[in-house]
Amino acid sequence: MGTRIRCALMALILVLAGVLGAHAQLRPEVTPKPKKPPAVRKPAARPPGKKPEVLPAPGAVKENPKDGLKYVLDSAGDVSDGLLAGGQRV
Repeated sequence: MGTRIRCALMALILVLAGVLGAHAQLRPEVTPKPKKPPAVRKPAARPPGKKPEVLPAPGAVKENPKDGLKYVLDSAGDVSDGLLAGGQRV
């Protein structure tokens, strides 16, 4: 076969593959809608006799047993990073 015929056949094959690929996808109206909203999970009940975990107070120091590093607990909302409005570093 000549080069022109090969190019024309290849172009035809690519066009047909694109058309078939586009029609093979499910259209939104074909996809079934969910029947009811998913159930809300309740938190797991604590076994009887087990006390709730007490969180350390802000400022408490805790040492990680794996790496020996010390961590200081900071209360929520106190940490800021970046620049202030005037371009000053925090």
